[in-house]
This record gives sequence, structure tokens and C-alpha cells, in this order.
Amino acid sequence: LPHEDYLELIIETRLLADPREFHKTLLGAGISILSQDNVTRMRFYMGGYLEELRARRKRSVLYSTMGWKEVSSSSPEFVLGEECIDLSGESRIIGVSRSAPEVVKSLNVKGDKNAALEGFRSISRLYNQPGMEPLAFALLCGIGAPLMTFTGLMGATVSLVGKTGNGKTLTCKLALSAYGDPYKMLLLAADSEKFTTKRLGTYANLPVAIDEITNVQDQQISDLLYGLTNGRDRGTLTRTRTDREGASWCTIGLVTTNQFLSSKLSFKGDASAELNRLIEVRVPDVTALNQARGKTIDTFIRMHHGHVGREFIREVMRRHAQINDIMAAATRSAEKLLNANADERFLTAVLAVALVTGELLRRMGLIELDVRRVLQWVSGHMTSERAIRSDMRTS
Repeated sequence: LPHEDYLELIIETRLLADPREFHKTLLGAGISILSQDNVTRMRFYMGGYLEELRARRKRSVLYSTMGWKEVSSSSPEFVLGEECIDLSGESRIIGVSRSAPEVVKSLNVKGDKNAALEGFRSISRLYNQPGMEPLAFALLCGIGAPLMTFTGLMGATVSLVGKTGNGKTLTCKLALSAYGDPYKMLLLAADSEKFTTKRLGTYANLPVAIDEITNVQDQQISDLLYGLTNGRDRGTLTRTRTDREGASWCTIGLVTTNQFLSSKLSFKGDASAELNRLIEVRVPDVTALNQARGKTIDTFIRMHHGHVGREFIREVMRRHAQINDIMAAATRSAEKLLNANADERFLTAVLAVALVTGELLRRMGLIELDVRRVLQWVSGHMTSERAIRSDMRTS
């Protein structure tokens, strides 16, 4: 346009065969072509250009969901926003389906890459301080969510429990910032069930975080725990009574709350299924994330996001041939650390994800964190919770 930057016009190809509707669509987009001869020329130009594109290259795949594609093949890919990372670690720009929600555009990179990686490493030192173990654990789980695909389970929930102002929400945002704009990715307890399910299906293998679910109804808590770990939405039938598959995912969900969610499940006669899917860690009232540091981190992730997760995925791609063995070994280590029983398979899977994520990030020089100490703390915490949960299962 003469006085503006270029504008994007999306037009259905069927309209090229309908001059009247084609003209109306152009006018509706603010493109004023009054002469019918010029409208005809525009139609033939677009049609001819499409034919040239078809002759030049294959039709591009448009993606509506993020995460792993062909993960079990010899050439897996990982879709993140408007780019795709292949086995070599190279990225290419991809097309996004019109059915994908607007949030996909927020799964981008912002800020200088080197500054983002160095800043994240500096922040990780705060998470290495005593008393920060539950938040460090959640951070590793969030960034490592794509590894859940290699555990054999479809998901789990990590709940951060504690008073407001101790860094729970900020930690969730920091984890999300590895992959995109955390302020657009973060879900709220007030979001509808359909909205949350849509996001789960869109993110697929990216981390999900829901803030402040303390006041969510007890039954909704139960449904959320099942939903995250079932890995798919409810299937439906079309008008012709054929199956319509729901959205699917495999990830780790982070939630923040002021009270233990396990206490909200006491309405059920047997809450063992939900409890097995839930890992709860109490966050101290006072942590290293004081108000001043919190503001600094908040400013940083607003200006720098999307870089850490891409580097992490590239590192996983480099080890893709061994990743199943790596995760299996980490699971055995977690089982030994916990002296785990069969009911704790979700807990051992999440610990394995945190362990591998932490070790990879540390070797990449992206964190300065004693990963083993963090997991030792989680193990001790969960061991002390066993007796309480056992009472809830039998009450």
C-alpha cells in the first residue's frame, strides 16, 4: 500500500473461480480494485503464481500443534512456533495452520541469544541456593517437559504449594520462557475447560503451567489431574456418526496453589488414582526470590525468551539415537533413589525427566545447579509424604 507497510492477505483458492466473491474479498481487506479488467488480471496473476509454486516445490505442511513429529522415526522433528528443528539441529521456517490459535505466534525468540543464555545461567545460581530445591525441581520439569515422550507415560502434574510471593508463579514463567513468551503461554485457573484443553492440544509436548488453582472446585481438580495424564481430549462423533479424534498431548503440567491439592481430593472414597498422578512440593515462605530479584527476573524474561528451549531441543536431537536408553537409565536411578513401588511410576518418570534435563543443561553450560542435591531433596520430601498419602488412600 502506498502509505503503509505491506499487509498479509489470506484468500481461499476457490475464490479464484468466482470473480464476484474474489472482488468482495479484496474490498473487505481494504484493497480497492475498481476496474473489472484489473480484478481479472489479479485473479489470473494469483492463479498463475500458484501454478508456478506447485511446479517449483512440494506443497508445504501446515502445522497446528507443536512438539515432536515422527519421533520414533530416523528423522524426527520438533515444531516450535513457526520453525521446525530437525535431527541435525538445523531450523527451518514452517507454515502454521489457520486453525492454530494465536498463541503459536508467541512461541518465538526475543532478545539477543547470547544475552539470553548468559542471563538464564546467572538466574540458575539463585536456584542453587539452600531452600530453593522445590522451585529448582519445578524449573527442570518445565524445561524438560518434551522428554516426557520417552517415559512411556502421557503426562504428570507438579504442584507448587505455598504462600503468595515466594516465587512459585515466577518459576513457572521462567520455565515457560525457555520456549516462548511466558505471559501469553501461562494459563489461569479462570480459563474454561475447553480453552485449557485446546491449549494442551496445541502445546502437545511443551510445558503447561496453570496459575493459582487454589479455589478451583474439587471435582475440577480431579478432572484436571486425569486430563493431563490421559494425554488426549474426549473423542466425539461427527454429523455422519464417524469418529472425531480429540486433541492429544504428552507433557508435564506445573500448577501453583496455596494449599495441598491432595486435601481437595478427600471428597472421593478412593483418590489413589489422582494422587499417583500428582507430585506436590511445598515451597518455603521465604526464598531467594525476593521482591527485587523477582522484578529483575520478570524484566529479563519479558525481553529474552525462546532461546534456552531451542538449545535444549537441539541437544536432545544430537542424542536422539540414545535418548530412550538415557531416559531408561535415569528412571532406574530415580526408582533406586526413591525405593519406589509400582504406584509411583509417575513420580519416577518426572524425576527421570528432571535428572536428564538438569544434566544436559549443565553440560551445555546453561545452568549452574547441583541437580543431584535437588533430586535428593525431592526424594526425601516425597518419602515423608508417603505415610500421609497412604492414609488418604485407605480413608
